[in-house]
Amino acid sequence: YWHMSSGSMYRESLHAHEAAHGWYGNGVRLSCWEDFVLSEGTATYLAARGLEHAGVDVWPEYECELRYICDPMYKANTIVLPDQTCNQIDILNAPLWSSAPYYKGAFFFREVANTIGAAVLDQKLADFYAAHVGQAARMQDLLDFIKQGLDAQLQTTIDGLVDTWLRALDCPIDPNSICQ
Repeated sequence: YWHMSSGSMYRESLHAHEAAHGWYGNGVRLSCWEDFVLSEGTATYLAARGLEHAGVDVWPEYECELRYICDPMYKANTIVLPDQTCNQIDILNAPLWSSAPYYKGAFFFREVANTIGAAVLDQKLADFYAAHVGQAARMQDLLDFIKQGLDAQLQTTIDGLVDTWLRALDCPIDPNSICQ
């Protein structure tokens, strides 16, 4: 059972997202609210991967969400991994309580998949889940796990993606170049 508004019942992506919380959000829980992207970004990415296997491409929908977040006119953007503290924010009143962790997180994982291969990332997400199911984790735990066994150049590339997608306010894309 999952929660969604009746107006969202038609969106395959939301059903897949809520189902993905069985792995990330419920199966692997957050240690800190500052790691909200661990739950929401991962579930949003896994929803896209699952739907891709079913022949549904949700990335154009995600691009429109990301365009809104990244367009300075809307003031909807925030740093999605403010992990210098743990449970020092009031999630319901923090800028993090927005759609930014969902979509910046999903696009971060998509870039990681483009870097190391989607199948490799899928396996790393599955292995991390198996190692942490029923426990709380930090996003940094997952990032370190993903980098394990990768060569130094790939690790550096992933660190760069973390910095540009998750720890920076500015989006690493031009919002006018997506959601055409």
